[in-house]
This record gives sequence, structure tokens and C-alpha cells, in this order.
Amino acid sequence: MLNRIHLLEEWHVAGQQSDHGYDLRETINIEYPTPPNAVGWYPIGFERGNDSALEAMGWHGLKLHLNAHDEETEITVKAGFIDNRSVIARILLAGSGKHDVQLKLSDFEIEMSKGDIWRFLKSFELQGNAELISASLHRGDKIFVETNVLGKSGDAGEEVVYTMSVYNCSETRQHVVIKQVFEGWESLFPIVTPAKFVLEPNARQDITAIVKVHDYMAAGGHENTILKLIANGASESAVTVEFKTLRRLPHPYIYHNKQQWKETKQKRQVSEIQTGV
Repeated sequence: MLNRIHLLEEWHVAGQQSDHGYDLRETINIEYPTPPNAVGWYPIGFERGNDSALEAMGWHGLKLHLNAHDEETEITVKAGFIDNRSVIARILLAGSGKHDVQLKLSDFEIEMSKGDIWRFLKSFELQGNAELISASLHRGDKIFVETNVLGKSGDAGEEVVYTMSVYNCSETRQHVVIKQVFEGWESLFPIVTPAKFVLEPNARQDITAIVKVHDYMAAGGHENTILKLIANGASESAVTVEFKTLRRLPHPYIYHNKQQWKETKQKRQVSEIQTGV
């Protein structure tokens, strides 16, 4: 899975080169390279996709290495999309010299309800009184967690298994620890395998979490289980995953079981006879 892109190396760059990168005093454009066999827009059920753009929805954001020329510097970053829309974010720096900046995709000036625009990312434009030394786009800050089904049901005594994959989105080794988050009154305690591990750069680790449905859960009742994944002790960039486990309830899944619905039907028939309906 693609989880990190070195934009100055892997995308097309148009701009004024400098000693160590690109001069942002003149706008530079970094554009996604269209694959040779791209067809453009294509249907996905009632939706549509475009293989001439990067589907970056859910990605973390940009990591930029900058050399500011002024004591106060403003960098403008514009993201462009395949349908000609664009959004802007501004970076304000204090002090001249080198700065490492993280710009989340959520920091761009766009309503959260319109976040699916990131499915069609085509380019970035940067401008400001600084030098861009490096730029990369990351799926996660340090790690990214890909999950499968997040809600399952089981009978009393049954083990419910959840699976996920953890990816290292950084260029350094990450020691990942998985812990359960307790909000209070939890009764499901997952067995996580492995619960801690070391990930090499770009590596992947598959995880299983098993919970056992118990007799004290009412049929149709559910409980949330939250896991926190912490890489190299950096809790500020931890990733949380939430599972919802339900004790299975027979069809039709509301209020009554099959026998109770039968009794309800009989009561209605008796009522109709008595009332002459």
C-alpha cells in the first residue's frame, strides 16, 4: 500500500530551482503524474472515480522542510483537484532559517462535509519568501491503520475476531504498542496479537483482536471497544480504532424473538374475533 510520497522526486515539479531545493518566491507547481493507461473518469456504482488523480481522502497531510528568508514568513499552499476546484492553507513562520512543518489536509480551508474532494487530488502550488528543501505527502503521521469490518455480532460464549493492518508511514523504525482505552464499565477485554511490535520503514504488520461475547450482554445489546496504537511513545500522534460488538438477536432483530411475535399475532387474532373486525 502506498503510504508516503516524496513529492519533489515522484511528482512533476515546475518551478525555480535553488541551491538546496526550490525557490518559493516564484510559485512552484507539483503535479500528480498521470499513469500511461489512465482512462479518466469511471463509474463506481452511484459514485465516480478518476485514475488521473490521487485518491488522498483520509490521508494525514504534508510534511515540508523549509528555509525561511525573513523573520516572519507566510507560505501559501494551494491544493488543486482534477475537476478544477482548489483549496488553500496558509503557513505562518516566526524566525528565519530552517523549519519542519506538518500541514494536515484538515487544515485547508474547506468544510468538513466536503472532504471527499480529496479523492481527486491533482496538484499542490506553494508560494512564499522561502526555500522548499523537501516535501512529502503521508497517509499517516507515523503509522496508518487499515481496518476491515468494525462491527460484528456473536452469540453468548462466541469469540468475535477483528483484523487490521498497521503501516509505517515514516522513514524511521517505529515501536508500536496497542492499548485498550477505558471509558468506564467495559466488560469486553480484547486479546490483541501482537500487542507490541517494531515496524521498519514502509513495513506492514497484521493484527487480530478477539473479544468474547458473554452471558450478561442482553440480546441486541452492544459494547464499544477502543484500541489506541502508539508509535515510538508519541501519544500525540496515536491512532485509535473502535469496534462495536453486538450480542446476536434473532430475526426480525427488534423487540421480540420468533415465539414472542407468534404470541403477538395470536393476541391480535383474538382481539379481531372479539371486536368483530
